[in-house]
Amino acid sequence: VGRSYAIAELSDPQQRALEVLFALGLIFRRKETSSRFYPTTIGAGVAFGSDEKADTGGVSILVQTNFQVVAYTDATQASASLVLNTLGLFCEIKVRLPNVVVGAITRD
Repeated sequence: VGRSYAIAELSDPQQRALEVLFALGLIFRRKETSSRFYPTTIGAGVAFGSDEKADTGGVSILVQTNFQVVAYTDATQASASLVLNTLGLFCEIKVRLPNVVVGAITRD
């Protein structure tokens, strides 16, 4: 986290995967056309395991500057479903996977 990596050094499949990771909030780019990317704290936690011991109810929520909301859940937590249903009241859910929900905050 905090160190930048060059996109040009990645293969074509890796660059396509990078777009998905960007959409999920696991990496950060200063601009869409930026030649470098940075892993986010959540991205590093997903890739290498998190040392965080706080009880978060099985949900980590990331709100990006483009109003995209990404919620990472622990499917084994019973409270995760309640939190995600409540999240749906505040944003438009775009994608719902077993452990990830992607939505957008809208004016509606």
